[in-house]
Amino acid sequence: CLATVSVFTGIVELRLAAIGRRFAILVICMFCLCGVTHAQYQPLIKRIREAHSEFRRKVLSNISVDATWKTVSVPSGTVQKDEKLSFVFRGKSGLIRQSSEVMATNGDYRFRIYDNSGRWEMRYLEGKKRSDPAAEAFEQHKANFARMSVGFEKYALSDVLADESFRIDSATQDNERGVEIRGEWLVGDTSYEDILISLDPLNYYQVMRCQYKVSRPTYRLAVEDVFSYADKPLGETGACVPTRFVQCLSDIPIDADPYQDGVRTEVVFSGWSNEPVDLQIFRLSGYGLPEPDLDALNGSFQMRMIASVIVGFVGLLLVF
Repeated sequence: CLATVSVFTGIVELRLAAIGRRFAILVICMFCLCGVTHAQYQPLIKRIREAHSEFRRKVLSNISVDATWKTVSVPSGTVQKDEKLSFVFRGKSGLIRQSSEVMATNGDYRFRIYDNSGRWEMRYLEGKKRSDPAAEAFEQHKANFARMSVGFEKYALSDVLADESFRIDSATQDNERGVEIRGEWLVGDTSYEDILISLDPLNYYQVMRCQYKVSRPTYRLAVEDVFSYADKPLGETGACVPTRFVQCLSDIPIDADPYQDGVRTEVVFSGWSNEPVDLQIFRLSGYGLPEPDLDALNGSFQMRMIASVIVGFVGLLLVF
C-alpha cells in the first residue's frame, strides 16, 4: 500500500509540475503576444504622435479663441457650470480671461488681476521660480487646452497609445470613420475598458469621437466625447479646428446601486485666430499697472525659501 501511495504521489507531482510549466509557458506567451501586438501598431502610433506634436506647435501654441462652457446634470437639467473663457497663446506667453479676471504668464513672471469697476487690481504676482497654488489654476486651464482634441482624459493621447500597458485590440481605417482604435488601459487603480477612439487622419489625427468605461475604487462611469470641426482649415495651418465639444458622463451602478444623474458638458469654440496680437496683453503694463522689479520678485522668493529652511532646522533642534 505504501508503495502504491508513493507511486500515486509521484504521478500527481509530475502532473502538477507539468501543469505548472504549461501555465508558465502560457503566461510568457501572453506577455510576448501583447508585446508583438503592441509593436505592430508602432508605425501608426508614431504617425499620431508626430501629427499631434505638429498640431500643438502650429495651432495651439499660436492661437486666440473664445470658449463657452456649460455643464448640466442629466436628466434634471441643473446647471453646474456656465462660463466663458478666452485663451490667447503665443509661444511661451499665455493669457486666459474668465469673466472679469485675467491670468497671464510671460518669460519673466505670472500674474492674476481682476477688473474692479473699470480699474485693474492685483490678485497675485509671482516670479518664474515660484510655485504658488493660485497659479495652478492657470496651468491646469493651459494643460486642458493643450490636450483638447489630441488628448484622452488628463493625458496626451499619443502618450497613452505608446504606453505598454495600453492594450490595443484593433486599429482599422476607412473613409467614413477614419482611424478606429479599440483597447483597454490600466493606470494604477484606474481601469479604462471598452475604449473606442475615432481619429481623423486627414486632420492631424484629431479625435472625432471617444467612448470608454472608467472604473475607480469608488465609482464607475461611461464616457462619450464627440468633437465637431470647422469646414475650412485655419489660415495656413492646414488644420480644421474644433467648433464644438460634447461630453456625456453616466454612472454605472456598483453593488446594485441605483443610477444617479449623469452630466453633460458642451463647449462651443468661436473666434479662432492666429493673427499677431499686442504682446503687452501678457504683461502688467498692458493693463496700466507697473512692471515688477524682477530681481526683487525672484529674490524675495529665494529669501523666503532660506527663511523656511532656517525655521525648519531650528525646529528640529528644539525637538531633539
